[in-house]
Amino acid sequence: MTPKISVIIPTKNRKASLLRCLNSVFSQTLKPFEVIVVDDGSSINTSEFVLKKFPQTKLITNKNSHGGAVARNQGAIAAEGDYIAFIDSDDEWLSEHLAGKLDLLNRSNADGVFGTFYLLKGEEEEEIVFEKNISHNRNIGNAILDIKRFDARTSTFFFRKEAFNNIRFDENLKKHQDWDLAINFDNHYKFVLDETPSVKIYVEQGEDRMSQKLQHKSSFYFIDKNSKHIEANNIFMFCLKQIMRSQLANESKEIIDKYIIVAQPYFKKLSIRNKILFSLLKNRLLNIGKVYNLRSKIK
Repeated sequence: MTPKISVIIPTKNRKASLLRCLNSVFSQTLKPFEVIVVDDGSSINTSEFVLKKFPQTKLITNKNSHGGAVARNQGAIAAEGDYIAFIDSDDEWLSEHLAGKLDLLNRSNADGVFGTFYLLKGEEEEEIVFEKNISHNRNIGNAILDIKRFDARTSTFFFRKEAFNNIRFDENLKKHQDWDLAINFDNHYKFVLDETPSVKIYVEQGEDRMSQKLQHKSSFYFIDKNSKHIEANNIFMFCLKQIMRSQLANESKEIIDKYIIVAQPYFKKLSIRNKILFSLLKNRLLNIGKVYNLRSKIK
């Protein structure tokens, strides 16, 4: 019996990339049972475009935008398959993606799979290889926030539908939705890593992409919600990265102070290096954004 895989694609104002995305979905060697596009408040005629090009697609249209988490959950609720695979409308799958993820899920007796991927910035394509020492024996929250390379991206996610629907994306989050889902799914179910990349994730220059925006309210909510699963040094590294982005954007010092407050309770558990960094930041003796810019110029 052919497995019933529901593919869910949230989109907003992305005709060109959505066409590329859908072509990759319908070119899978293991054909999806259904493809659900959630048009989340597009201001252009995305719905008409989808139905004209891919009439076999199931379409959910939101008059107003509710955000990626809501759109993905809407698709999952409407899904009739036994498995759910997510892909963002600006990304692309290689032809063996669904077959590979399902095979690994079954061989591992797992409930969900995530994977490595190719990252494309303009004309440059890089294979993202996760650090071996945290890829196989890890708490996924610590792995994601560690300074070493590790990630969990929505377009690589493949789940048993029943398991996913017991967790779902947190609709309070405008950022870190994929990380939050990965952490919470991993805490309740078997979530395995596929080290064979089968996804192309595109990062366009100047792209109005939610994940590239600073959403401090979501960042504070995310770290507060998941801090019990994350070690002190990794909580600090998360705060440090947000401080760097805030300083690069020339945001107010009040935002930086809030991240210092978040990290303060973990100070005693920090490494000596991180204690020094924390003290420098707290006393306004370090602008990590300027350090980042300087290192970039030297390179």
